[in-house]
Amino acid sequence: MRTLLVINSKGGCGKTTVTTNIASYYASTGLKVAIMDYDPRGSSLEWLKQRPSDLPQIHGANAVRQTGQQIRSLHM
Repeated sequence: MRTLLVINSKGGCGKTTVTTNIASYYASTGLKVAIMDYDPRGSSLEWLKQRPSDLPQIHGANAVRQTGQQIRSLHM
């Protein structure tokens, strides 16, 4: 198993774009791919929801630490 980490403290620098492009490439080669999204906005998970179902599957995981009993959508 390979693990790639795309990280930068600056917002808007292209982390999600790089991540989704890398994930798409590896999925297209037949590898099993998963994205763990630590961003409270969940941009990559929203991208996965809109991704056509006929493309190779990419699994998504919400890795944002949950606070209290509220669900993520209430924070947004």
